Amino acid sequence: MFEISNEKLARHRERMLSAPRDLERWDLSAPAPDWADAGPAHAELFTRYRPDLHEMTAEAVGLWTASIDARAEMTGDREEAYREQWTAFPAGPASHPPMVALIRRYWLACDALNHQLPESQRVAPECFMLAWLNQFSPRQPRDLEALRVVACMPCWPMGLDDQGNWI
Repeated sequence: MFEISNEKLARHRERMLSAPRDLERWDLSAPAPDWADAGPAHAELFTRYRPDLHEMTAEAVGLWTASIDARAEMTGDREEAYREQWTAFPAGPASHPPMVALIRRYWLACDALNHQLPESQRVAPECFMLAWLNQFSPRQPRDLEALRVVACMPCWPMGLDDQGNWI
């Protein structure tokens, strides 16, 4: 299991949710509805995202833990191994390249849906990726662990083209 304090999780989550709002993007006015208010297209995409994210989180956390274990075995000092792991990979298990690819894939899928829908039915991708997950995390341990991992990303692995479109 990947652990960070609730306080740190809240800070990271709020940072990740607010970061894209500073950008000149085509969908800046996209609402951030609660999961319960999601339209059917976004709800269906989210029902695919969650199990994919759970699977990738388990893989990333497994590799993260194995790396710490291997470092600890070599050095004989688990605390030092933990510090070295964070120094080498400051985004924690979110550093796992397939995790980054999964985040990009679903962000762009959410964006593609937004392009097809009227403004009132759009969902901000950062809301889709993180805020909705947060709504499930108190009841679902797998969602909480995924939330912890995603929130540790230093930034969203996305860019904008010159028209403000996500790339």
